[in-house]
Amino acid sequence: MADSNIVKFYEDRSIFITGATGFMGKVLVEKLLRSCPGINRLYVLMRPSKGKEVAVRLQELISNEVNNSYQNRGYFRGNYYVDMRFQHR
Repeated sequence: MADSNIVKFYEDRSIFITGATGFMGKVLVEKLLRSCPGINRLYVLMRPSKGKEVAVRLQELISNEVNNSYQNRGYFRGNYYVDMRFQHR
């Protein structure tokens, strides 16, 4: 099966996503991981919310049910970096 234009477009690219912990953001992350295996890096901008630190929200995003199958297939390789320099005070 030939790769689609979308798969070709994202091949070896880095992507920056805001809102990845929201409903549509989770859908977008899942779709990109499922459909575009050649993505180089996926950067996600997150902020603390409802008393949860960014690291906790990231872990929730990674461990949600939809992404569990991708974690098992190696899409999440354990290379998570949480940059706390830009925390809202």
